[in-house]
Amino acid sequence: MLDEEKSDRAPPREEVSLRLDVERLTFRWHLAALLLAAAAGCAASPLYWGKGDGAILLVFGASVPLYGLYVLRVRNLGMARQPVELEVGARTLRLTPGPEVSRDTIVKGSYSQTDDGYWVKLERRALRRTLWLFVVGREDARRVLDALRLGPADATFSTRVGSRLAGSGAWSYGALSIALPSLAWLATIPFIDDRELLPIALGAAGSVTVICWVLVLIPTRFDVDARGVALTWLFRGRTIAFDEVAAVEHVVRSLGQGNFLHSITLHLVGDTKVRLTCGHSSFGGQERASTVHLRLEDAFRGAMQLPLRPVGKAGGG
Repeated sequence: MLDEEKSDRAPPREEVSLRLDVERLTFRWHLAALLLAAAAGCAASPLYWGKGDGAILLVFGASVPLYGLYVLRVRNLGMARQPVELEVGARTLRLTPGPEVSRDTIVKGSYSQTDDGYWVKLERRALRRTLWLFVVGREDARRVLDALRLGPADATFSTRVGSRLAGSGAWSYGALSIALPSLAWLATIPFIDDRELLPIALGAAGSVTVICWVLVLIPTRFDVDARGVALTWLFRGRTIAFDEVAAVEHVVRSLGQGNFLHSITLHLVGDTKVRLTCGHSSFGGQERASTVHLRLEDAFRGAMQLPLRPVGKAGGG
């Protein structure tokens, strides 16, 4: 009789190390399906309309719904918030209402600041969707990462920022991607009437353009752990220990028309600086810079209690 009663009982739930009320970002699949159908219809328009001007315009117009998909997936606009209860156990992360996620599938965690709170970003393996959780306080964001053992004391955080050439202060995106290629193509003008040298000049200008664009597009790998920061670009690597850093600063430069360039500046002992370009606000630069800045701040404070400068704004074009 006792054995039968035991078999009818529900299996015991695992012990919960963190229970917190959060908001979950939910993906609007119906909107994504509508945008994908619109993009496919525009791209396939020549099959029904022939090769008229209208069909050509629709083919180019397919980029509009595709950009809408990018905005939905990468910038998280058009999403809906859902209040949920978060429970972190030894083996799973449970959202009520919502899915139960195995902790083994969560490979990286971080958080970034917004106007009204903080977004915790939990990235998962393979093609599984990233979990976005909104919390009001920064301490709650830290508690979530610490409970998952993804905080600075337990895990190395890795991401990619801009090219080191753009972040060194000696070069900028404009110099490499626009100025130098433009000068290279202008240099071909004197050879327009020379049939033998013109192909060589055009090839040289094209090579300069490709090299400049490749250097601009190659990102810098950024790693921070409990000991310091490691930067890797191309075949060059640099490690910066915590005791070499005097302060870290999130710099925002205005580019005009409501667009801003975000970067992180490491002020090293000896009045030297290391600048990491994180990108424009229109392409996730603010979120990326906030994530890097907050992770550095938590790691540095945990290691050395370093005095850190607040977010600063600087003018400029």
